[in-house]
Amino acid sequence: MNYNQISVGDLVKKILISYLVISSLILSSLVIAFAVTNNSRKGFSLNNPGLIESYGYELYQDTELDYLLQKTADLSFNDSHEMNEINSVDFTNSFAGGYITVGSIKNQTEHKHGLLQLIEFDDTIMTDPEPFVSQVYLNTTIAETEYLTCRAINTSFDSSSQNPTVFALKEITNITKTFDIDILEIDVGHFSLNSTLVINSTLFGSLEQFVVFDVNGDGFFEIYIIGENATNTDNYLLVEYEYNLLNEEYELSHILEWNANDLEITAMDYIEESTTLNFIISGVNATLTESFVIGISIPKENSRSFTFQSNFHMNFGSDVFITYNMKLYRSNESANPGIVLFGTHISGADNYPSCVTVSYQSGTFGTPSLESLDVSPGWSFDGLISDIDMDDNDEIILTTYDLLSLSRSEYSIFSSNDLLEIDSGQPNTYRIKSCASLDLEYANIGSWLGYDSAGDHSIEFYLSQYIPISISANSYFLTKEILNEIQIETTDLLGNIRTRADFTVNAFLEAHPEINQSTTTVPNQITLNLTGLDEEITSDDIVIQVLKDGFVIDEHSFTIEFTVLPDFVVTFPAEPVVLRKEEDTTQIIQFTINNQLEFEIGVNVTIETDISESSNSNYFNVSSLSNSIYNLELELVDDYSEDTYTEIITITLVTNLGTYQFSTTLPVTTSFQILPGDLLNVLWIMLSIVVVLFIAFLFITYRVNKKSIRNQITNEEPLVMNLPWFKSKAIDNLIKEYSTTGNWEMGIKLSEEYLPERLELFHGYRARDLLLEGQNLAWEGKFFDTLTNWQKAKESLIVLKNEQWLDIINWILDPLSKIVDARKMKNKEKKAAALLNEFELLNGLSEQSRRIMGIELTIPLYFVAEDLGLSYKDSDDLQNSLTHLQYAYQYAPDFYKNRIIKEITQLIGMGVQPKEMVIPQAQEVIKDRIARRMIRCFSCGTEKAFGEDICPNCGVETVQCSVCKLPISFGVGTAECPHCENIAHREHLLEWIKVKGSCPVCQRHLKAADIKPSVSSEEE
Repeated sequence: MNYNQISVGDLVKKILISYLVISSLILSSLVIAFAVTNNSRKGFSLNNPGLIESYGYELYQDTELDYLLQKTADLSFNDSHEMNEINSVDFTNSFAGGYITVGSIKNQTEHKHGLLQLIEFDDTIMTDPEPFVSQVYLNTTIAETEYLTCRAINTSFDSSSQNPTVFALKEITNITKTFDIDILEIDVGHFSLNSTLVINSTLFGSLEQFVVFDVNGDGFFEIYIIGENATNTDNYLLVEYEYNLLNEEYELSHILEWNANDLEITAMDYIEESTTLNFIISGVNATLTESFVIGISIPKENSRSFTFQSNFHMNFGSDVFITYNMKLYRSNESANPGIVLFGTHISGADNYPSCVTVSYQSGTFGTPSLESLDVSPGWSFDGLISDIDMDDNDEIILTTYDLLSLSRSEYSIFSSNDLLEIDSGQPNTYRIKSCASLDLEYANIGSWLGYDSAGDHSIEFYLSQYIPISISANSYFLTKEILNEIQIETTDLLGNIRTRADFTVNAFLEAHPEINQSTTTVPNQITLNLTGLDEEITSDDIVIQVLKDGFVIDEHSFTIEFTVLPDFVVTFPAEPVVLRKEEDTTQIIQFTINNQLEFEIGVNVTIETDISESSNSNYFNVSSLSNSIYNLELELVDDYSEDTYTEIITITLVTNLGTYQFSTTLPVTTSFQILPGDLLNVLWIMLSIVVVLFIAFLFITYRVNKKSIRNQITNEEPLVMNLPWFKSKAIDNLIKEYSTTGNWEMGIKLSEEYLPERLELFHGYRARDLLLEGQNLAWEGKFFDTLTNWQKAKESLIVLKNEQWLDIINWILDPLSKIVDARKMKNKEKKAAALLNEFELLNGLSEQSRRIMGIELTIPLYFVAEDLGLSYKDSDDLQNSLTHLQYAYQYAPDFYKNRIIKEITQLIGMGVQPKEMVIPQAQEVIKDRIARRMIRCFSCGTEKAFGEDICPNCGVETVQCSVCKLPISFGVGTAECPHCENIAHREHLLEWIKVKGSCPVCQRHLKAADIKPSVSSEEE
């Protein structure tokens, strides 16, 4: 139907019928609402509360390290065995790994024979901890022989086989004391003597330590031995034995001798760096009674010689530290190994087992750190280095050795980076004198060599790995038929929560392994899906496995019970709650708890509100297999400033099955529109309104029709009664309004919704505003804000499809964005380089401004020059800083020059020698630009071009500052030398005098009090 041609009568009829239908529906709705409200104000109920993921119930915790609980095995020997040392060996080519003990054994005639024992471990250490003693090697040919120490490598010493090799230092004392090094291969767990290096007795009087290393990487291992010179016991020797392939024997190749009067060597090890092998030697100065470490290096190449790097003595004031052994460790503080010395701390008359840590890198020792145990008297002959928590940072285990009595040793575990004590205890071993750590693929094993209670040698083995872990959940129970989350956390050895992503954690039910989940990051939640669990099952064991590199390194198991949840239902009063008198301010909240569990539960119910800020709580014991109703009072506000408000009601139920929470809103009002009586009143009011509106509608319709008829008769316009027309008219009016006021923001929104053809109009307004705002910000030096505005303007220019404008905006955004990025750079040198590149690029362009929509877009170069000067200043390139600040000064407007002059003054105060500004020949654009700049004649104030040497008005030459070499403009604060009358900017001359104490021109002595203002400055 064409509404433009509808008759007035038909139109009125249709509108009247529509109005009557709508009015009838409204009145009918009110009648129905009255009936329903009058009969159903019984409140409403909430159920299925949300479970709060608090993980507040601890299911399992193992976060207290007890090293003694990790014992795996022990070995005891009879009194014929003398053990000097235990060393770890990890021979992947031959067997998983183990230990070698060195010493001697007495035969029936009390003659000593050298003793080597190989103690093997394999991956059964996790289930069967007993080690296997595979063989005893006895040197039966020479009596009175004792093995002192050994070193092992994972291949043969001469690349002839893949069998591991052991180098064992032995001492022979049956006639005269001599030293040999037996070279033995291990083949299928058995020793076989390959050869023996006979140490020249005329070379060494005694041997202390030795190490083995393939220094040049050719597959042939060198042997490095340290000991006393046989002919001069005040001197020490460090010698290299190199393997001669032709003779198939070791030969002496290099010797380092130094005077070591009163020095006693206790240990030697090495630190490998990229180009050198560094020998670390520890000992005690008997005269000074203090410990020392020595660094000696040898290059890792075919042509090499020893270099004595440093001799670091440790002084602890009046206290003394005596070292007996040394080991290397790694911590977060350094990529290179650190050094730990084990010994005793002497303070007054007391001795304490102690250790000292000191760093070493490229021949330099760091500051030592001392830690003593509260055990007196006591010594520490050795200690253990082990990464107990497997985080790639070693811990230091300091052991005690009591010389005065046969008492059990003690130990303390320290973190390697700050020597904080983690654990301590007393093993079964007495007088621990040697320790070693074995790092296998599946386990870390620590060994302690000492004595048993009978005084015979014994060895204890401990699993040196521990992952502190805790497991918690929402309750003590896991709930059937839902997804249950448990929280798994790990800590460091000090008990702090620690994030670990280097191992996998598996959780599963032991009797139902199909219910499982894994995580590769801890702390984390693991979900156990109990929706398919048999109803008859009431408990099971949860197994938590910790895996590293595919091996189970830790496993925990604990029992958990399963249950179902009780049903919670909360009944609220009818809403909204109407407050009419004081007794209406209290409402009753009802709780229905359906407990189908076989045990009683306790529920602490708390109601909290937001506006009344009240809290009401009570505790209920809910018996098993019951359905109980409980009441709590809710206090509401009856004097609130508003007639109607909304209380947010939060109900928290705390049980041993977890914490649950309801949350709802409860409208509260002091008006009368809600009660049934109020609805009846509203019904009568609405009926009256309908009648009044009906009469008004008829009157308005009459007036509209009358006006339409008049317009039709007068202007021959059709009748206008079509609703879409009103909508279209409103849109047109709004478009005009936004166009007139320039409100492009609302105009764009309106156009996008209804009139897309008008979008270009409002995007044109938007682009112009953003370009103008961005240019104003650019003149303030706010380049980031300028960039933001111009980028937004580009969006509108894209809509306008003007390619020339897009080329211009793209041209200017590129250098501007690079300048903004350069300003953010923290690296001073990179920042200066980036700014210099953009500064030179902008200087080299024939024009640096373009017009878009009549707006000239310009990047003020004096800001860039100033930034560049300040960047050079930050990077200590002060001369370049001053040069670019001079450029900035020339470009800047007069009101901005003072700020730049202050920076130039500071540089002069720092002693930078100003130079006359020289513009490179290639920068012709700069010359033209500066030539076009105007300055004021110093004498008469007349404006003239920068390049004009003579004022066209008064004929006076341009006056330059004798300090910064820049022109001095009329009215600027100046001063002059009383001797030669040369003029300079006042601040520049004062700073020059502070630094130089003389005139920059005549060089005569000058003080700040001597200078006087120039004539122009006084007149200004």
